[in-house]
Amino acid sequence: MYNISKEKLASWGLLKKFTIEQTIDKKVIDISVDESSVKSILEEWIKSKNIRSNQELEKWKKENGFDDNGFKEFVIRIWKWKEWCKKEFENEIPSYYLKRKPLLDVLTYSLLRVKDQNLAIELYLRIKEGESTFKTIAKKYSEGKESSNGGIIGPVSISNVHPLLAKLLQISKKGQLWKPRKIEDWWIIVRLEEIRNIELNDQIKNMLSLELGNNFLNKEFEKNVKNKKETIKEEKLILNQ
Repeated sequence: MYNISKEKLASWGLLKKFTIEQTIDKKVIDISVDESSVKSILEEWIKSKNIRSNQELEKWKKENGFDDNGFKEFVIRIWKWKEWCKKEFENEIPSYYLKRKPLLDVLTYSLLRVKDQNLAIELYLRIKEGESTFKTIAKKYSEGKESSNGGIIGPVSISNVHPLLAKLLQISKKGQLWKPRKIEDWWIIVRLEEIRNIELNDQIKNMLSLELGNNFLNKEFEKNVKNKKETIKEEKLILNQ
């Protein structure tokens, strides 16, 4: 195993990742796994990566430099980190969920985009007055990819929607048609079709606990960098005395 300096890791752009992985190792060291659960843990990971056959799995191992034991340790370590996050942030999840909830909701909406303002106004009026359906007009006039679906987008997480459009949809009522407005280079017409609230189930809890875990790792890295800078500063002051 090569002895790689922090300076070399930094020059590769890997120092943060290396430091974070070290932190994870320290946190999961006391997390144990029942041998009877190892098989299901491995199978769950394989399924999550859409690996559908032993051939695909062996190809993935080879491409990523794993033998069987190394692969097992790799997946178990990921599982241990998830378990640590679930236990560590269990009490924070409810309040964090309420904070994140607006960006977890899933939307379906109709969108029409054109570059010409006058055309956008004309199309909006035709939809509003019932001269033609949103779907028909979007298919014929929309200049974005959504035209192939008659303007329908979703279901999609609101976090994946353009921020300005997301704000508009968040205050929309079902079926509400908005007047044309400009977002970047486009004049858009949008209508909310459906919004589905995401409940705090086990899947969402696991997702949020990992988010909190990642936030923790980033803060720990920033704290380490800050402490290192302060230590170097103190050493320089001592040398100059």
